[in-house]
Amino acid sequence: MTNKRCIAALALAVALAGCAGAGQMAGQMAGPRAGEGPGPAPGFAPPAGAEIRALPGGEILSFGELSARVAGADLVVIGELHDDPAHQAMQAALIAATRAPAAAFEMVPATATAALADLRAGGDPGAATDAARAAADWDDYAPWRLPIAALAADAPAIGAGQDRAALIGAMKDGAAGAFDGDAARYGLDAALPAAVQASMEAEQMLSHCNAMPVAMAPAMVEAQRLRDAAFADALVRAGDARVRPGPAILVTGNGHARRDRGSPVYLMAAGRTALVIGQVSRSHGAEWRDLTAQWQGADGAPAFDVVILSDRPAGRADDPCAAFAKAAPPKG
Repeated sequence: MTNKRCIAALALAVALAGCAGAGQMAGQMAGPRAGEGPGPAPGFAPPAGAEIRALPGGEILSFGELSARVAGADLVVIGELHDDPAHQAMQAALIAATRAPAAAFEMVPATATAALADLRAGGDPGAATDAARAAADWDDYAPWRLPIAALAADAPAIGAGQDRAALIGAMKDGAAGAFDGDAARYGLDAALPAAVQASMEAEQMLSHCNAMPVAMAPAMVEAQRLRDAAFADALVRAGDARVRPGPAILVTGNGHARRDRGSPVYLMAAGRTALVIGQVSRSHGAEWRDLTAQWQGADGAPAFDVVILSDRPAGRADDPCAAFAKAAPPKG
């Protein structure tokens, strides 16, 4: 397969590759404590059995303590594993509890922002989300609707998703050229440090079960950079559009949320900082320290400020690449 054909075939695959990751966690919700922030809003309770830990020390937080941190932040990035409904439930709980004044969503195409706003203004956020999902051909995965439905009706919902043409452009010509905005503001005009580039290429190979041509890895990294910078820009724009004081929130995958090389890097380049929350799931008996070690930067620092652990969804394979490897054609 030629590189040109590989780019076309992998352009959509990269949309989820950077959001996945190797680390997974879970546990028990801590009890209430003094000085907590807002509790759960009606209809948007946090998932049962969630364990919330502040990093790097691992201090256990209650939901109220976490919501206080979120409510007090300017910008917040909340990650997820896309196929864990508990993660979308926690995002929705935090958005609703803090009455977030604006939010940006990876799963909403940037081109659908105006249409979604019109539909939400109609007074039925659930129906609006369904209609926007159908129009944008989103994956039919019901839990993704929760964080949007949790957003107050007057709060802007900003689409951050990049279309196929933009991803192909980044893979062919680089992220800076494909970025719709001021690429230099977010540091896209600068090459990645060699160690970071190598690490991200390795991560792309792993995310694709080592089944794509190795020569495609640098192009995949450029698509990843485009998405990370676009998500950072969407969060900044959400902050600018907020309807009242409070946190602007980005809902995205863990790979895009990580502080060492995800969207927070591009926020920092633009002079902004964010509270970064990761969510992972674990198998029975897994220890949080061991699992957190899988989400560290090259310097050993944790990729998140807070990590939320939830039980692995029933039926999820321990190694999704195992089944893929049996059917995958040889690389070439």
